[in-house]
Amino acid sequence: MKQFFLFLALIAVMRANAQPLRPTPGLMAKFSQAMLQEQEKTPIREKLTALLQTPGNSFNLKKSIQRATEDPQTFASLLSATFRINNNLQQEEHKYLRSLRLTEKEAAGLTEYAMYLFAAGTKPDYGHAAGFRYGVKRFRDIAGKWFYIVTITAGHEIEMKRYATGATEPVQKITGTLNGNLVVTETDSLNWKYYFVEGVLGISKGGRHFDEYFESTPEGEFTGDGPGSAFSDYSLEKMTEYSEDSSEVRYPDPILVRLPYKPWFPGGKAGLAKYFETNLQYPEEARKNNVEGRIKVSLIVTEKGKVKDIETTGEHIGFGLEEEAIRLVRAMPDWVPGRQGGRAVKVKMTVPVDFDIMH
Repeated sequence: MKQFFLFLALIAVMRANAQPLRPTPGLMAKFSQAMLQEQEKTPIREKLTALLQTPGNSFNLKKSIQRATEDPQTFASLLSATFRINNNLQQEEHKYLRSLRLTEKEAAGLTEYAMYLFAAGTKPDYGHAAGFRYGVKRFRDIAGKWFYIVTITAGHEIEMKRYATGATEPVQKITGTLNGNLVVTETDSLNWKYYFVEGVLGISKGGRHFDEYFESTPEGEFTGDGPGSAFSDYSLEKMTEYSEDSSEVRYPDPILVRLPYKPWFPGGKAGLAKYFETNLQYPEEARKNNVEGRIKVSLIVTEKGKVKDIETTGEHIGFGLEEEAIRLVRAMPDWVPGRQGGRAVKVKMTVPVDFDIMH
């Protein structure tokens, strides 16, 4: 009976540790045991030894495989070696893992992890919109609520699985092709638009705003320098062309275009700082309560340089700071409008207004 309860406890731990791109201890052990049998085959043993042995050091393949049962780093090296033996090809790796008597779900999970390890070991390629051309990467939002497992295969085919943080099964699975910046979806029940810019995933849910997802480790830690908005300089534009008979042809999806010229306040940053310094009227209630802070104000600068749709964003401070920030922005002189393709365009942007009692 005691052994039975210990077994149930082990199963609970394994389920608790189960996460996408994180093989469970049980799967690590099952794969490693299968590889102990595989290494008895001379061709496999020779290939694995050549890939795993460090030059100049003694090496025991059998002990290394046994260590992979419990050590995640050794396990990752062993799985990566099988992926290389299978020419770094998704289908060949999956077929090989199935031959080891792994279930379809187990083989798919380890193939996905092998492709993640491959992409993680490859230098980022920002000549490609997604930051990588082949393999698997994980992207999560800043709030840590959602993440995507993105797989890119040969021929620009792409699969994106959406997870709630902590979940083991995706709530949405999207397939399609990556055409430049745009993910051309074949399956998407939500009808969102998906784009990649400089290795960042941006999702438009119908407007011009992008929810941004940044590359992260399987544990959810951001990689590189961390998140920095990649879509702030871009706009979605409905594109129209005309055929030879002058009939109108509309693109089915908005085109992601860069805004090379942002709106410019007269005098630039220095002029904007001077404007705030001269015109800011510190709210008396905030002064009495020694309240300071930064208010972020969202606005649109129109094609004529006028400001409109003014509202505060972020955490509410109160004591009159938000109202004063809106008054300041509403009273601004005309901006020099943003330009795209030689013409003026309206641009949404955010301006910070700092309240400091000492200044």
